[in-house]
Amino acid sequence: MRPFLSTAVLMCGLAAGFAVFAADSQTEVKKEPIKIALVGPMTGSVASFGELMKSGAVLAVKNINAQGGVLGRPLELEVMDDACDPKQAVTVANKIISENILFVNGHACSGATLAAMSVYVDSDVLMITPDASNPNIADGKHWNIFRVWPSDAEEGALMADYIAKHYPDGNVAIIDDKQTFSKSIVGFLKSDLQKHHITISMEDSITAGEKDYGAVVTKIIAANPSVFFYSGYQAEAGLIVRQLREHGSHIPIMAADTVLTPDFYAITGKYGEGVRFASVSKPEDMKGNKALQEMLAHKKAPSDIVALYTYATMQLMADAIAKAGTLDTHKIADILHHEKFPTVLGDGAFDSKGSFIGPSLQVYEWRNGKVTKVNE
Repeated sequence: MRPFLSTAVLMCGLAAGFAVFAADSQTEVKKEPIKIALVGPMTGSVASFGELMKSGAVLAVKNINAQGGVLGRPLELEVMDDACDPKQAVTVANKIISENILFVNGHACSGATLAAMSVYVDSDVLMITPDASNPNIADGKHWNIFRVWPSDAEEGALMADYIAKHYPDGNVAIIDDKQTFSKSIVGFLKSDLQKHHITISMEDSITAGEKDYGAVVTKIIAANPSVFFYSGYQAEAGLIVRQLREHGSHIPIMAADTVLTPDFYAITGKYGEGVRFASVSKPEDMKGNKALQEMLAHKKAPSDIVALYTYATMQLMADAIAKAGTLDTHKIADILHHEKFPTVLGDGAFDSKGSFIGPSLQVYEWRNGKVTKVNE
């Protein structure tokens, strides 16, 4: 275990992106910048994720550069848009390589991330995704690919455990949107439900981007499940939840973690109350992380989960560069695989496959218009 640091000392290190980056925080950084591409859905139906990523990355770069940057050089953010689309993600990945950018903080959507990976794996680019969750993104097969968010396998297991505990004799209706992320969640959820001997009474798919899901809502009501689980992104989740409730259904609803964003509740309004999902802990719920709580109080860390994970990803990247003492991505990747890092999420490390071992998942729900931890 790393020796305990005082809150004041640790907070200083976190806010700066760690004191190792520069000895003199007042020194103006004038050397050629280190470019880092921030890639996510800056446009499209899940653009809210991209905006949150951007806010976290911008704050991290600001804090790191205020302390002298990395290796005496400032970090420079290049924001790029993949629109959560695999084809566009490939285009962006090729652009990053052509512009000789070595570091990627992103992508966010699993499908886009997997597509971009196919480009990065044959390059010297080092990619750390803050938000994508597909287990194949960090499967140990690629030296330069890392994932910070917990995997779909962990989310599926927690949701199945929760359903088995609260509805042991019940049955589940499952709907997905046919996309990589949602299909992955469903696969793990179904496998774990079977282990608990929970019946799946209905399973269907919708097409993302539509506005009327009356047909699938009718099927859900007819199946009369103990729980309805939706796996997909927040826009469609919001519409289905709203239309289900407007039809008078009181079926308990659970969903993938994408519904944690405010735009989900903006669609559902009061109908979103009680919708439950598994997610990493909200910043304010990381009570044991006193340094983070103090940073939040002084607005030196993001209060949003997605932004916080993007901030932590920037810290991990910057600290690994500093420890390697070089921009050689092979050496930096080796540091990431073998070192422990203090971040806004707390001390953590990557496992042998490139998956970050950090805060555990929790069950949350929308309550009184806010995302609230479920204590049961």
